[in-house]
Parts: sequence; C-alpha cells; structure tokens
Amino acid sequence: MKKKILFLLHFPPPIHGSSIMGQEIKESNYINNSFDCRYINMLVNQNINESGKIGIIKGIQFIPTLFQLISETIKNRPDVCYLALTTTGIGLYKDALVVAMLRLFGIKRVYHLHNKGIIENSKIKFNNFIYRYIFKDADIILLSNHLYNDIEAYVPTSRVHICPNGIGNSDYSVIKTYRFKHEEPVQLLFFSNLIESKGVYVLLEACKLLINRNNNFICRFAGSIGNVSEQDFNLKVQQFGLENNVRYLGPQYENDKEIVFQNADIFVHPTYNDCFPLVLIEAMQYSLPIVSTDEGGIPEMLTNGVSGFLVPQKDAEKLSEKIELLIQNPTLRLKMGKAGRLKYEAEFTKATFENKMHAILQNIISIENNSMKIIETIGFNVFSDNLATIPIQGEKCRVINTISPNSYGISTKDLEFENALKSSDFLVLDGVYFGLSSLIINKKNIKKNQGPDVFYHFIERINTQKGSAFFFGSTENTLQKIKSRARIEYPNIDVNFFSPPFKTEFTDLENELIIKRINAVKPDILFVGMTCPKQEKWALKHRDKLNVGLIICIGNVFDWFAGTQKPIPAFWYKIRLGWLARIFMRPEIFKRNIGNQMVFLWHVILIFLKIKKV
Repeated sequence: MKKKILFLLHFPPPIHGSSIMGQEIKESNYINNSFDCRYINMLVNQNINESGKIGIIKGIQFIPTLFQLISETIKNRPDVCYLALTTTGIGLYKDALVVAMLRLFGIKRVYHLHNKGIIENSKIKFNNFIYRYIFKDADIILLSNHLYNDIEAYVPTSRVHICPNGIGNSDYSVIKTYRFKHEEPVQLLFFSNLIESKGVYVLLEACKLLINRNNNFICRFAGSIGNVSEQDFNLKVQQFGLENNVRYLGPQYENDKEIVFQNADIFVHPTYNDCFPLVLIEAMQYSLPIVSTDEGGIPEMLTNGVSGFLVPQKDAEKLSEKIELLIQNPTLRLKMGKAGRLKYEAEFTKATFENKMHAILQNIISIENNSMKIIETIGFNVFSDNLATIPIQGEKCRVINTISPNSYGISTKDLEFENALKSSDFLVLDGVYFGLSSLIINKKNIKKNQGPDVFYHFIERINTQKGSAFFFGSTENTLQKIKSRARIEYPNIDVNFFSPPFKTEFTDLENELIIKRINAVKPDILFVGMTCPKQEKWALKHRDKLNVGLIICIGNVFDWFAGTQKPIPAFWYKIRLGWLARIFMRPEIFKRNIGNQMVFLWHVILIFLKIKKV
C-alpha cells in the first residue's frame, strides 16, 4: 500500500520560487505514482505586493483552508505532512496554527523552506518560542547547505535534507552566437520582481558607472511590480541619465519570457535577500554568464570565476567591474555560459529535483516506520542499534564516525572536531569504555560497534550487493595491499583508492582534485583513514560535494586490513581488555592518548556528581 502524503503547498499566482516548485511537485508523475498524494493550496495572496500583509479578507479566505486541512487529517490520515513553511511575517503565525493542528493529530511533519530570516526574527522572544514549537521533531528540507545557519539553533543536522530547486529542460540551443561588433550593444538582463532587495537600484547605479566608462549596452528589467513602483523606477533611470540604456519590460511569461532570455548576453542578479533564486537556474539553462552576489545558496549555484562572478552585496562598483569584463570579452561570456549550462544539466534539472525529493520523502517515511536506537551520553548522541539498520544509499551522503575516550578528550580542546562528531549521521561506540559514561550516568548500555566491526559489516554488505568502495588516506603501498586483499576476500567489490599528500591540511585545489577523483567513481562507500581528528573534519567539510552513499572514518583499520600493522587479537576484545593489549603492542599510542582519556574520565565523574553540566 502506498504511503499517504498531504502536501500543503503554494501554487501560482503569484509567481515566485515556492509556488513554481509547488506546482512542479503537484505535476510530478514520479512522486504521484510513488505515494498517495493529496494537495492543499496554502496561498491566499494573488500578487506579490500582498505578501506579508495583514488583511481581513485574507483571514476569511484562509478559514476554508483550515477546515479542508482538518477534513484531510481525519478522513485520510497521512503518514507525512509536507508543508511549504513561511518563516517570517504574518505567514509565520498562520503556518504556526497549521502546525499546531498537525501536532494535535500526531502527524509527522516535514517543512520545505523557500525563505529565510529566522536568525533576525528570533530576536523577538515570542517568535523564538514559535520557532521552537514549530521545529520540534520536524524534518527540514533546505535548498542549500549555505542556508542551514538560519535554522541551526532549532534543528539538528540529522533532521536536515538538501534538495536544490530544478526546472524542466528548454529546447533552446546550448550554443549562443555572441555579438563581436563593438557598435552593437551587449544585452544585459535582470529578470525578477521589482523589489529593492533584489538589487534593482544597485544595478541601476552600476549601469550609470558603465556608461561613464563608455560601455555599449542595453539593460532590460523584466518582472512584476514589487515594492519599487514603475514611477520610482523611471525616476531613478532619469536621475542617472539612463534613458537610452535601460528598459523596463514589465512581466514576461511563456513565449515572451523565452524571447527575453534568448536575446540576452549577460544575466545580472545583484540580490541581497534571497535563498536559491530559480531565475539563476533559468539563466544557466539559456547558457548565460551570470553576475550575482554571495547571498543565500547562490554560492552553491554559481561557481565564481567559472559560470559567472560573485560580487559583494550592495556594491555597485564591483558589480559594474564584473559586468564590464563580460561586456568587453565575448569569448569569456561564451565559456562561462557553457559552464553554467553544464552545471544546470548536472544538478538543477526537473528530473534531478524529482529524484531527490522522492528519495527524501521515502527516507523520512522509512525512518518514521523504523526508528533507530540512539542514546545520549555526556553531550553526544551515540548509535546503539544493529548496523544493518543503516542504509548505504539515500537522498544525501551520510557519515559514520566513531567515538572513544580519546576522541572525546580531543573534542574538548577542538570545537571543529566536536562539531564534526556531533554532526555525524551515525556516531558509533569505539570500544566499551566510552559506553561506561552512559552506564554510570544514564543507566543505559550502548551497543559496541568498533571501527573494525563497522568496516567488516559494510564491506561484506557491498560485496553481497556487488557494489563499490573507495579507500582514501594512508600510503600508496598500504592501499595497494588493501586492494589486493579485497580482490581475494571480496571479489564482487569494485575497489578504488587515492593516497593524498601527507600534510596537516589540504589546499583548496588539492581538495577539489580529491573530490573530483572520488566522484568520478561514484562509490557506494568512501572509507577515510587519515587518523583522528583530521579525517572527521575533512568528511564534515566535504560531504555535500561527494557523490557517495556513505562516508566511514575508520583510521587504523586501513593498516590492520592491509597487514602493515598487526591487529589486536579478537580474544582481548571479548574479555574487554583490548585497551590493555594495545598498550603492550603500541605503547606510543598509549603515551599520546593518556591525557585525553584522563579528561574523559574526569568529566564523567564531574557530570555524575552533577558538578559539571553537559
């Protein structure tokens, strides 16, 4: 039987990112064929100017929506309710009422955020209370990892899912013929509602600077009227002397919109209030080089210096410099436009969006029906279940890390490492002695899943599935031995590896090459063995750029499996004295780690005596 999902969406009009993507979900055959879907339109605004405004008529219009929601939850109780949540303004309170009803009926919630502003809005105590109530136990879909900081105070990373917007393909040719004659003006395009925070006035000021430097161009503004009226727009155009260079086209739809994009040479979007603007994806679709800002998720959409340029917000001078560079260099426009088109095809198509959204919804339903056992101890959520419950593939890359008394001690002195451990999707117990903290403080036993246990479990699983593994870390010699042994003992696995430079931290270029090397293989599992805490930090920093199912940080297991280091006999682990055997076999490790282990023991005592708070 199909799982039931109730979608509380925004549908056009008005036209904006959330309503467009809401329409795409409703029209998706893939999603509708996979789940039993029902839809309610949550929008009561008919144009962009009404957004965020209080009105009696809007309140009356919302009453039937509430009754429809009650009816759906009672008659067709959904397994999950998807809500396109409004995070600020009057819409926040309207949606808080909806959330209250969903919580009253005990319905699993997932919010798709197409807007931001929570950090600033939460400074009001009442809003802070509302956010805590709304986000409690809910899953969140973000458009980009760059937007997580807005909800960080309310939502752990384990409940966050990333799904960038995507749009249907255009039949328009990838190759553009650019104007090489200097007497023919280069066509700039701004395509968005006339809202000041989208950078309307900033772009007009940049146009004035371009004219002062004798650039030959026409800048066309297309979009509905927002908080910048047509009168105010034209007045600014006159003040800057831009009558011969700037045109306002008004709203453009369907064929007219397509013609506007086809005739453009450079796309400009100098916004300073955005999340993940769909219009940039449309510009990439039409092979346009883009000049935008580092606002919201834009740095994830636009590769600076490759498919366009990112400039500081509200900086007309910097904006004009990058536009001028593209005006004067048709070859660069062509190169960047092609790069943008390739990025669109790889990451931002409608099919990619549907696949990611489907995987997220499936994963949320699966987790709800099969909750894993997690035990909290001294500030860390530790996985205490069968490793078989951990999926290898999902809608996002997951990370497995291990925690021990030593790693706990390191985390007390290294906040980045502490964050890496706490951001793990699955933090497993490496050795029994960290588990003592849970026994002493919580009277709960944590299942032991040491590094070798994790390694052998997952390598056996992908051997059965005829999957692939990538080993990253250690020396070329060790990695060759790992591959040789794996060929014999796990012949169904496609094994690849890479030995990185031996250094404390890799350069950006080195990381880019490493990621490219891994993604070329698309392994099911990436085993990382670079010692603690380097491996955990690296995994956290780059997980969202890696096309892998699982990242597993397992340190010394590389040497044990390769045979370059003698493993501790299983007998010692069975009698809980693996640590003692390690002291005799590797005394240098004992000397290196003893300080961190004493910190762990001391903190457990202080927490148990309630002298120290977690």
